[in-house]
Amino acid sequence: MKRKIKIAIIEDDEFFAELLYWKLGQNKQYEVTVFNDPDTFLNTPAKSHDVAVIDYHLGNSHYNGLDIAKRIKNVPKIFISGQNDIVCALNMIKEGAAVDYINKASASLDKIVMSTDSIVKRMNAKHKLSCIEKERKKMLGRLSCMALISILVLIVSLLF
Repeated sequence: MKRKIKIAIIEDDEFFAELLYWKLGQNKQYEVTVFNDPDTFLNTPAKSHDVAVIDYHLGNSHYNGLDIAKRIKNVPKIFISGQNDIVCALNMIKEGAAVDYINKASASLDKIVMSTDSIVKRMNAKHKLSCIEKERKKMLGRLSCMALISILVLIVSLLF
């Protein structure tokens, strides 16, 4: 059985977070967890999520979405925000902090799901490439051993 993709939603708007939880949860490959408080999310073990959907403006928190992004390395991040701040969005994407920036007001939940699905497809492709590379290295090792054995057999046959 395939491992489920763990998705974290960091969103202070509980209603929107539950809608997104429901929508992403329709995909049985996803294990979705909602964090209405960024501190709770940051206290989870590193590497415990594969994708993070982060609200940029986290209400009463002393963190914003970019603060969260800087603390979680090697996890693809989708930023969602009620603000239409293009400069902020471009800076986050440019810095590598975000894979996508989606405005809540103009986006449907489907846009967030499509972005998440796209990230997961890329992750799966990278994993498959990694597996192929490992197998290739194994095969090269086997071929090297076979070539060495063939050379040794040839030398022994020439000596006797």
